[in-house]
Amino acid sequence: MARPNIEAVLNCPDDSVRDKLWMWGHFPGSHDAPSYGLSRKSRMTPAEGALFLGVPNVLLIRYHQKPAVEAFDQEALALSPFKRVVWTFTGAGGATDAKEREATRELLGRHRNIAGVVLDDYFHTEKRVDGRLVPVGPGEKNSVFTTHELKELKAKFPRVHFYVTLYTHQLDAPIKEQLDLMDVIMLWTWKATELPQMEANFDKLTRLLPGKTVLLGCYMWNYGEKQMLPVPLMRHQCELGLRWLRQGRIKGMIFLSNNICDMDLETVDWTRRWIQRVGDERV
Repeated sequence: MARPNIEAVLNCPDDSVRDKLWMWGHFPGSHDAPSYGLSRKSRMTPAEGALFLGVPNVLLIRYHQKPAVEAFDQEALALSPFKRVVWTFTGAGGATDAKEREATRELLGRHRNIAGVVLDDYFHTEKRVDGRLVPVGPGEKNSVFTTHELKELKAKFPRVHFYVTLYTHQLDAPIKEQLDLMDVIMLWTWKATELPQMEANFDKLTRLLPGKTVLLGCYMWNYGEKQMLPVPLMRHQCELGLRWLRQGRIKGMIFLSNNICDMDLETVDWTRRWIQRVGDERV
């Protein structure tokens, strides 16, 4: 397959499909753990993953304290050619601390392409009891911050868009008050066997949060069930997402992640070809 034209990717027209596409980025090798069911190792960076797929926007999320806070500027510099970057605020698993948040705040003033902050794994709507996952009970904390803490943070980060991860299995949880405070919802289907319910789940989201900006999260590996994501299900995600883009129901699509782009996976290769085919179309 022909390599993507880097200049064309980074400077794609604002009304193109490509302009609405994002790479979900982690530190190289973050998903090498066998717990995900992946047998190979990756060394691809977020920037390399985005250019490999041919997308101009990157979300950078910390994973197990990587990158180090001291390296934030260097990591942001590597992503400075991209059209838009959204930077880690709560990392994988909802991990965060004041030092990380302050470093992110400082980045916002130095890197003009950073368009917002990511609150990943923000809602904790389930807990493990005797080896089983059960819903968090009434009165138990179900998010990284309380509603009051979130309001205080938003006041400290004026004019900064807050992007939050929301899984379809969390749609019935009592989290609407906090979702109302978020600027962008990133909707993900954790288990591939639930992808056929995408339309019903999206309708549920739009009833819950009418008019809210939504990005559709698209896994390229079945992390929830620790196995290959079949190409037909990837096609279903992408074609449905493209339809919603054209209808104005979503503002973009996210592909996860650079950490599997160099593992020679059929679904990743199919996604790359799909982006090359539709990326220059207008929406």
